[in-house]
Amino acid sequence: MASTSLPPPTIPDSLDSLAKQDTETGIPDEDIVNIAAEKRRLDLRIIPSFALMFLLGYLAAANIGNVIVLNADTGDSFVQVLHMTEGQFLAVASVIFATGMLFQIPSNYMLKYFAPPYWLAFLMLGWGATLIIMAASQNYITVLVLRLLLGAFEAVASSPLGAAFGGCIAYGVGHLNGAGGLEGWRWLFFIEGAPSCLLAVLVYLFLPSFPETSTWFSAADRAIAIRRMKHESSKSVGHAKITWDGANILLFAPTIIHGLGYEGQVAQLLTVPPYAAVFVGTVGMSWVADRYRAWSKCGVVSIALAGVTFIVQVVELATIGGALPLTAFQARYAMLSLGTMFSFMCSPSLSVWFTGNLRDTNATRLAIPISAARGTVGQVLGLFIYTPSGAPGYQVGHYTNAAVLFIGAFGIQILRMIYRSNPVAASAPGGEYSLRMVTL
Repeated sequence: MASTSLPPPTIPDSLDSLAKQDTETGIPDEDIVNIAAEKRRLDLRIIPSFALMFLLGYLAAANIGNVIVLNADTGDSFVQVLHMTEGQFLAVASVIFATGMLFQIPSNYMLKYFAPPYWLAFLMLGWGATLIIMAASQNYITVLVLRLLLGAFEAVASSPLGAAFGGCIAYGVGHLNGAGGLEGWRWLFFIEGAPSCLLAVLVYLFLPSFPETSTWFSAADRAIAIRRMKHESSKSVGHAKITWDGANILLFAPTIIHGLGYEGQVAQLLTVPPYAAVFVGTVGMSWVADRYRAWSKCGVVSIALAGVTFIVQVVELATIGGALPLTAFQARYAMLSLGTMFSFMCSPSLSVWFTGNLRDTNATRLAIPISAARGTVGQVLGLFIYTPSGAPGYQVGHYTNAAVLFIGAFGIQILRMIYRSNPVAASAPGGEYSLRMVTL
């Protein structure tokens, strides 16, 4: 059977051409304005809900990095009170990723069967309650079991902005050490767990469900949303992206900063600037990537820059023994901040690149948790390459991070070349973006 060559679609350069193209593909011209209004109403409900949910989710998962140094100078840290060895603490810190990886895919499918508001509210209530119970822990086994349970509830994404808040909260909670006869780390677990339980109720009531069952949608909005979702899920794209994740330094950022020469509450407070920079840099990079339709390019640049920052801290120079002397704490802290920022800046751009190359919602429901679960490998690895014994140079951790980041940048560039060889994708200006074709 002879094949027929079709001219490649073009990118609309105006609202008029976009409306015309949407009309040709099934969305009436008069619905364009209604679709924009419907999306704004959805954004007002979805974006704030998910921002808070991801922030609290990060606090619940990553506060284990804060408690290892919280009030350590007074002998009241999490590890000291529960008499944990270094190996036991590593097990407690990493076990959450085991259940997190295991439940990523099932959790995504539960969204379909129970509806997002119900399932997400259940998860939030679960991790908030688990964290509160953890505040009453008296031994290693109890903490280990609770962290396993926390990982099951935490099978959703989280936001690095939560790290900035986590450092601020830990700094303040450190002054509560001894209040009510409780150590500071117990207060930290309780204070960071309670808001998740409260927000779970709001998510249950406020977060939109599927268009067919959303009670706050008008009949017209419901019809538009259903038609738009069917239209968007019909995109004929079938390529997937491979992501390479650097070894994670999130959980041990307080430990790394402590190893650089900063102690006590100052070490907690100094975890804030790197992640505040992450937030600003991520928003800025996302805007640039969307504005110029350069998602993969922005990903390559930020990942490569992150690799450079880690190399600078450990590369050997004949004159001083390293690009930065081990005692140059301020310079090393600045490079750690830049490396953290560049490492995270690529995430939104690569996520868009990833989802833009999935065929439909079924593929998305499976591929996204698989990608997230694979990224967890870097988080587990980070627990074992950034150890207190590596302070203050952390050569093993920095070299590993740099190597993985450079490999990741190279892999993305290779994948871009493969996509460019696709005749349909290559027809798009810049080879980065086109409607209903491979997204680069």
